[in-house]
Amino acid sequence: MKPMKPNRSLIAVPLLALFIAVHPLAAQKVEVTNNQSFPIAMPVKLLSDGTTVMVNVDANAKQTIDLRAKGAEKVAIEPVESGVRLKTGAQDLGTFSWDLLFKKLDKTPDDADIDQTKRDYEKLFAPLPMKFASTGKKDLFETFAAESSKNGLKLRVELDVYPAGFVDVRATFTNESAPKTNVYAAVITRWQQPNVAARSVNYNNQTLPLPDDGATPFRKGGGNARLRHMVVQRGVDWINCSLGGASVTMLNDFAPSFTIHKDPK
Repeated sequence: MKPMKPNRSLIAVPLLALFIAVHPLAAQKVEVTNNQSFPIAMPVKLLSDGTTVMVNVDANAKQTIDLRAKGAEKVAIEPVESGVRLKTGAQDLGTFSWDLLFKKLDKTPDDADIDQTKRDYEKLFAPLPMKFASTGKKDLFETFAAESSKNGLKLRVELDVYPAGFVDVRATFTNESAPKTNVYAAVITRWQQPNVAARSVNYNNQTLPLPDDGATPFRKGGGNARLRHMVVQRGVDWINCSLGGASVTMLNDFAPSFTIHKDPK
């Protein structure tokens, strides 16, 4: 992975980290218990009724959340041509756009092919014509969505924008008519960042600097192609960027992204 092209960001909750109890009185309050040795700050969706709460609880501590309270606005997005711009107040935090890369292969790649293949995504990238628009607004977040197609593939991107300081990005990739064997297909996210002071990445639980010409080390070490495939999918835990006084962290989800087959009938 090269800078400015992280894959996707989902804010995920460690399953054993939190205990959430819903108080009576029309479920106007919830109590959060953090059983971990580190603080947790993120949106959390309650399974009982789908309500989302903003959690900000210290290590080994409790927090009582009033569902009627609203936080100050800190983060917003602005739809632009073929993407969105992320902002905090008047500060520009960069523009996000997406592309679908597709190529028919002559043969099934082996270990040697995987080790030697290095695509120049910056040259290959051509932003899809995605026009984002609001699809719904709730108390704590507003959802924006757009979709586009290319080479028989369709991409739909949904952004849950929490003004309190979080954006949850969901991408759904559908093969509508493209070939299914001996092909390479990828969803590419480009993050064009203004005034970058520093950038770092946590890859397989190791934190490394990520300069403009840098890349993650997923090709190092060799080994079985199937094992490396899992590393490529889940290697990047987070990318942190310092942007002129603001710090933005992109987190990857903890769970695998499953492929779903739909019967044409």
